[in-house]
Amino acid sequence: MNIATGLPGTILIMIGDSARVTRSVAVGAVANVALSLALIPSYGASGAAVAGATSIALTNVLLSSVAWRSRRIWTPALGVPR
Repeated sequence: MNIATGLPGTILIMIGDSARVTRSVAVGAVANVALSLALIPSYGASGAAVAGATSIALTNVLLSSVAWRSRRIWTPALGVPR
C-alpha cells in the first residue's frame, strides 16, 4: 500500500500542508489504537500486525486523497486520472 500510494505525506509537507498531514496521521493513530484494542486480545501478535498494517494503509489513502482533493496532485504510482 505504501508503494501504491506514493509519498503523499512528504509532498504535502513540502508544499506547506503540514496541518492536513498531522490530521491524517492522527486519524491513523486513533484507528491503530482502536483496532489494537479490538484485535490483540483475541489474536495476539497477529492482531497487532493487522491493526498496524490497516492503520498505515488508512493513513496513506487519506493522505493521497487529501493531496488530490486539495491540490490536484496525483501521488499514487498506479496510473493517472483523466
